[in-house]
Amino acid sequence: MIINLTNAHNQGVDETLRQALAQRQIDTKRYQTLCLEVYDVINELVNLYNHKKSSSISLENYKQMIDTLNYYFNHGFMNHNANELIEKGIHHFFDLGYLEVNKDINEIKELLDQSKKRRIKTNNERYNSIIDEQIPNFIKTCDEYRGSFNACFTKEDLDYPLIDGLPLDHDMYLCDGTDLVLYYLRRFKTENDFCTLFGSRVSDLIKQYELCKDIEITLLNINLCELCLMQYIANRLIQKKDLLLTYYEKELVKTFHHNYQEKINMVYTEMNMLFPKEIFDTIILFKKEIENRFISFFEKNIEILVYEKVLDEKYNVVLTDTNNSPNFNKLLKDIQSLDKTTDKIAYLHDFEVSLFDILDLFDNEIFYDVEYVQYFITCTVEQLALFIKIAIPDLGRFNMDVKMDEIFYSDFDDTCMWQRYLVECLKMLSNQKRSEIESLVSKIRLTIN
Repeated sequence: MIINLTNAHNQGVDETLRQALAQRQIDTKRYQTLCLEVYDVINELVNLYNHKKSSSISLENYKQMIDTLNYYFNHGFMNHNANELIEKGIHHFFDLGYLEVNKDINEIKELLDQSKKRRIKTNNERYNSIIDEQIPNFIKTCDEYRGSFNACFTKEDLDYPLIDGLPLDHDMYLCDGTDLVLYYLRRFKTENDFCTLFGSRVSDLIKQYELCKDIEITLLNINLCELCLMQYIANRLIQKKDLLLTYYEKELVKTFHHNYQEKINMVYTEMNMLFPKEIFDTIILFKKEIENRFISFFEKNIEILVYEKVLDEKYNVVLTDTNNSPNFNKLLKDIQSLDKTTDKIAYLHDFEVSLFDILDLFDNEIFYDVEYVQYFITCTVEQLALFIKIAIPDLGRFNMDVKMDEIFYSDFDDTCMWQRYLVECLKMLSNQKRSEIESLVSKIRLTIN
């Protein structure tokens, strides 16, 4: 009997037996005996899956039985020679694999416990999900009645990126189940241990990152180890031991552009002496990538570092929704009582109506079509910059320059009437005014309550 076994990541039992037969490590009789034993193991797995109440199973679940057999067999046979198949059967190597996989599960539990104890205080949801949800969920499925089947597959996203990036569909690791989770968690813990070397300064760095890049770190797909490593190397280039940088220190780092490779090599030599071997062995793997990042910093002036930005309070704008307040209702009635567009515009300017109130008035259709253009033309560059920031909140984040080009205009919502006519107004402005607005939008920090 020949059963066709396949596995997405490893050579299956079937192929192992075929190779052993082809290379005359086992004879035909032994090959047939082992194939019958494969059939027996699958039947045992089916009985286990069905709580010994039925031998029937769907085709999809049958494939799962085969993948499970391959998974455990591969782990048990990994360090053995095909000649051993003469005396030792499929059950033997399956059982060995079962023990190996359970050892891996125990290590996963231990690594998770260590990661919990050394977790970084951050609002990064992906980071926290690994510790609080994804790995615990995987462990839970492995401890269930059908855990031996669940250990072979990874349903969790593992979407907090390691220093070499996000494993899309896990393909970059070419493994699954406990193999994938254990590999990922070992790396996660080592990278996390590197960050914890800097204590509370990591939390300070994250806060500085959010202020510098004008974005919350909550859902941001960044790797904290890389962030800390870049900052640490930059600090050591100027003979400073820290993670935080001021704007002037960041500029000082740039003065090493003539001999940066030599200086970075010296920093890595120093880290080799200072950091635990396990940590250094990990970060050294990505030395070339880190060097390339610094090359882009020195040669192309691309921002890779976080620094303390001096923020002018006048550009920190807090918008508070007042749509349901009695004052807004009076404001709306007053505006609606005016017939002329010029009177409405004068009212908005003379009574210094708040920006959020103006947006709420827009929602109540106080203007029609070109009346919006007439209003926007009377606004200051500061007011226009605020309208732009509200329409496209991501503008100016990550220290990106704002350029009022065709791509810039395409980001507005043309189904929103006030945004459509704002674009029309902006295109009518002089180059000087557009330049002023570009600068202002980059500086504005907007908070909406």
